[in-house]
Amino acid sequence: VARYPAPLSSMIPGLIGSPIGRKGERYAPVVEAAKVTAPTLMLLVEKEEYGSNPAAERAYASLKGPKELVWIPNATHYAVYSTERNTVVKGAIGWFDKYLKAPQP
Repeated sequence: VARYPAPLSSMIPGLIGSPIGRKGERYAPVVEAAKVTAPTLMLLVEKEEYGSNPAAERAYASLKGPKELVWIPNATHYAVYSTERNTVVKGAIGWFDKYLKAPQP
């Protein structure tokens, strides 16, 4: 039985299951990423505790279109919603401006 990693497992004793566990086994991001030709921004945190950075790097390498990889040092998975939110927002806005903003006359 998959168990939630800390801190959830310590906050809610006996919590079992995983939001990504078995679903991840049915998903092949590297294979799927190879089909992507649209501009792609990938943000990775150094201390990822739920996913696999090596797999994410392989998926990034297999992307076919314009791409950018941004590493957020010393950050965990959920830091992108809190302490690193500004880093993520600035990166996304820059990306959107480059690829989605209408050209100025």
